[in-house]
Amino acid sequence: MPTLFSDAKRVSDVSRVLVSSGLGYVALQAGLKQHLPFWNRLVPPAEPPLETLPQRTRKVFEELGGAYLKLGQLLSIRPDLVPPEFIEQFKLLQDQVPPFPTAVAHAVIGQELGKPVEELFSSFDETPLGSASVAQVHRARLKDGTRVVVKVQRPSVAELFRQDIDIMRRIAEQLRKHEILREYDPMAIVEEFERSTRRELDFRTEAQAVRRFESMFGRSRHIAIPHIYQATKSVVVMSELQGTKLSELGGRQIDRHRIVTILVDCMIEQIFEHSFFHADLHPGNILLMPGNRIGLLDFGITGTLTPQVRNQGIAMYSALASNDSVAAVRALQSASLSSDIDREGLQRDINELFMEWQDEQHRLPTHTFYRMFRRAATRGVKLPTELILVGKALVTLEGTCQTLDPSFNLIDYGFKHFKDVRDKKLRAALSPAKLGKKLRNAAESLSQFSEDTLAIMERLKRGVVTVDVQDTDIRHIGRDLNTSSNRLSFALVISALLVFSALVINVSPKLGNI
Repeated sequence: MPTLFSDAKRVSDVSRVLVSSGLGYVALQAGLKQHLPFWNRLVPPAEPPLETLPQRTRKVFEELGGAYLKLGQLLSIRPDLVPPEFIEQFKLLQDQVPPFPTAVAHAVIGQELGKPVEELFSSFDETPLGSASVAQVHRARLKDGTRVVVKVQRPSVAELFRQDIDIMRRIAEQLRKHEILREYDPMAIVEEFERSTRRELDFRTEAQAVRRFESMFGRSRHIAIPHIYQATKSVVVMSELQGTKLSELGGRQIDRHRIVTILVDCMIEQIFEHSFFHADLHPGNILLMPGNRIGLLDFGITGTLTPQVRNQGIAMYSALASNDSVAAVRALQSASLSSDIDREGLQRDINELFMEWQDEQHRLPTHTFYRMFRRAATRGVKLPTELILVGKALVTLEGTCQTLDPSFNLIDYGFKHFKDVRDKKLRAALSPAKLGKKLRNAAESLSQFSEDTLAIMERLKRGVVTVDVQDTDIRHIGRDLNTSSNRLSFALVISALLVFSALVINVSPKLGNI
């Protein structure tokens, strides 16, 4: 468990890295002066040039690693939280750290699964397949010979992340007071990261997502999903998919157009049929398997769509496809969780963005879609996280498609399928079974409405309708009415006296002026 000493040491480490990266000014503004080197306390660090902030911040995250690395990766897909120049730098972050000892992995597995490694597996590869800031992965075989991968969480990583998040929160509070990043809320960034971290550090969440994808594509001839054998908070055992990552294909001769269409069809099905999608389909997370099958990996970033959010996304994409900037702004305003929007500025920005997009030779529609989110964020538009994730998922998928087949036109292909999905849903809604169900529900609602209406009419005739008001916000209405009535009465009396006085002054006959 972290101690006050270890917390203080970590704060000093953060301050030291900020100073060495040229961001000592940020540490000073964040209230960490007592943790700065002695010389920097005497001579306060100067404010760095704004144009160097994104690159310097990336270097800080890389050197600090752990939670800071994960924070940068989260922000690289959130144009609603940070400016675009920071996003471009955060995309360069790589989560590769030295592995922890295999003996420690054995101990974690035994504690989490209740049995030693020797009893669980017939073989266990001592050399990790991969190692990152949260976990490392080992190949193994079950007792029946099934090939699996075992994902093991780093010991104490949850406590170390908690420690770093506490420091981030302390820094964010100070930065908010000093109005650094005025257009963005540092505390909102830390809170979003804390929510994301809680999900990522509980491997059962990812296992649940894998199981859901297996239920969606378990019978597919084109898509392969790993099977979860065991899952706890810190260990996951899943089947190993055999194939080559798209990032490692090189110049291999394959049917690239076929692979791209499978990927796009898969994403369309995820969004429109299941409302649950993989948001990180980059080439490193996709396997090419025998028979042109596609295997999906790493389900750490997924999203769930409500019908409303899905329709809002379709409206924005449709506006982009038809080059209708007015419709795009209308869709953004409709989706926004905030009403404090600079509408005129937003319309100007989107008009400019659409003109830039039309002038580009190699247009990437989803990239423009994502840039639209960035522009909107600076004008007060706060979009649902799920909609941001859809944009991120489409941008990542489009990049993968362009790498495989530069001639592939995602916008044309996608809209053809949007129409097919819409027609399919319309046919399903007009099926006899669906219509019959809706008619039955309508008849029941109408029957209930009629009964309730007759009951109310009967009570009105008898004069026995009562209204039970319990809202505490109106408990003082009677007293306020009494006060208002008294004031009104006083006002009427005073008005009457004034009028009477005016009349009396001019009464005849007069004796002189009296």
